[in-house]
Amino acid sequence: MGNYKNIFSSTFPSMLDQVEKTCESMMQKLEELFGCPLKKSFDLKLLFFESMNNAIIHGNKNDNNKLVKVDLLISDKYLLFKVKDEGVGFNWKERINSISDVNNQDGRGFEIFKIYADKIEYNEDGTSLSIYVKIN
Repeated sequence: MGNYKNIFSSTFPSMLDQVEKTCESMMQKLEELFGCPLKKSFDLKLLFFESMNNAIIHGNKNDNNKLVKVDLLISDKYLLFKVKDEGVGFNWKERINSISDVNNQDGRGFEIFKIYADKIEYNEDGTSLSIYVKIN
């Protein structure tokens, strides 16, 4: 999907208060880069929050001794957001096409990713997620 330039990186302990700080830093970086708020600001914030929360809650099991690593990259057509946790992973192949119950918060991330991302990829063991969003 093109050549990417890393515009933001952060590694932080698995504490939910770090998610908002990291999200705001990424949005500020994007606004600096583009000179104005993006049309897809809501979409991006939702994707950032959901994926980082999942890494902390489901991946690292809220263990603040474990870290979450995020990278935000850009190409001429896409933003690429990568999130990696230090958990044991999960079988994303079994869950990626399942439909979550609207009353159950478990599985909500998959629905959000399907709606707001142009493409998602997991590594084999499910500890790393890459989210692609078109920027044009």
